[in-house]
Amino acid sequence: MDVTDHAPFFTAAAPKTFALRGNVGAVSRSVTIFDDVEVSAELTSADLLSLKMPLFKQTDPLWKNEEYDHATEWSDRPTIQRWGCAMTSMAMILRFYNINYLPTGELITPSTLNAWLKTQPDGYFGGVINWLAVTRLTRLINAKYNTPKLEFTGYAGRSEQNIAFAQQDLELNRPSILGIPGHFFVVDGKNNKTGELTIKDPAYQFSLLSQHHEPIISVRRFTPSYTDLGYLAFSVPAGATFTLQNNAGQDIPVQEVSEYITDPTEENGAQSPHIRVLMFAKPATGDYQVHLSQSESKPYQLKIFSYDKAGNVETQDKSGTVGPEGETIAVHYEKKDHTVQQTPSSWALFRQLLRKLYRLRLIRHSIVMFYLDYLAEIADHAPAQQHSQYAGAVSQILKLYRRSFYPSAFDLLNTNLD
Repeated sequence: MDVTDHAPFFTAAAPKTFALRGNVGAVSRSVTIFDDVEVSAELTSADLLSLKMPLFKQTDPLWKNEEYDHATEWSDRPTIQRWGCAMTSMAMILRFYNINYLPTGELITPSTLNAWLKTQPDGYFGGVINWLAVTRLTRLINAKYNTPKLEFTGYAGRSEQNIAFAQQDLELNRPSILGIPGHFFVVDGKNNKTGELTIKDPAYQFSLLSQHHEPIISVRRFTPSYTDLGYLAFSVPAGATFTLQNNAGQDIPVQEVSEYITDPTEENGAQSPHIRVLMFAKPATGDYQVHLSQSESKPYQLKIFSYDKAGNVETQDKSGTVGPEGETIAVHYEKKDHTVQQTPSSWALFRQLLRKLYRLRLIRHSIVMFYLDYLAEIADHAPAQQHSQYAGAVSQILKLYRRSFYPSAFDLLNTNLD
């Protein structure tokens, strides 16, 4: 039997439930079975804009119990399930842009992204993801896989303005991350008939923005970019007065965001530390001054993150005691790419030597050379803990096909492999 609902009983993309009922009649022990039930809604492409985002859940058993950030320092339940909403949302954004693999070759998931961020000097701001660290990651991935680099822009304005920014991004086929007090999720579509925004929520079973009743306090936007990823970012003590000036003594407007995450598994959930971050996008090369003061004299810690135009980061930690009299801290910024030339990996060097020996005709059979090169390429993308296994496999292939190599080539390859 086919059943079609019509308005007002059915509204496209609105949260609805349906029920099936079987009448057992006079026989109380009758059993009714419903099989092969399909529910569908006829929406044209003009009715619904969908970016077809992947959905990751911070509650996924594959990673929900892994330690989030270094959360054991501030929580007795330090798991991705409780604190990973922003990071999980970021993983969805990366996968949407086909940024699928870390530089190590690992598939990007909330688990692998969290693990990478934990190893970085700028990965987290004491419990909250550093969005700028992810832009740096996209540059590293771009260098290996030629995927997009993402430029970050954040706003913490009125709820209506934040939603308007998200809608602008949707019109350009770009997802964004919205923040409500203590929680983050992705905007991935819009019902053009009703104006309703659709979302991918990493914690809750929500698919519509209207299901969240809190105000939208911030938006994080990510734009494919091959230009300037430069930033100055400061993690500042709560309650401190902060001013950034250029070398001429002029005040520079900065974007300020106060972030924290609330544990969604509790009705009145615990909160991560409140982090106050101030950011200045695309600064020019030069000298700057930070003026910091507090209402009463007490210790402070200031973290400074300097990203050049390519997204490379340098970090500084400043600490001491400051009160109403204030303190001035000098900051020098270099816009140019100060990346140190990366040393090729051991496997990349092995492949270079392999090809060189083949060009010199010191390897007799091309099929052997290509097979070894193929194994070395896979090994180069594998996690570091698997490299010794690949080395053993390559060593066995060398021995098996020893007659395919001149003695000098065989010795050179074995030495390089060691």
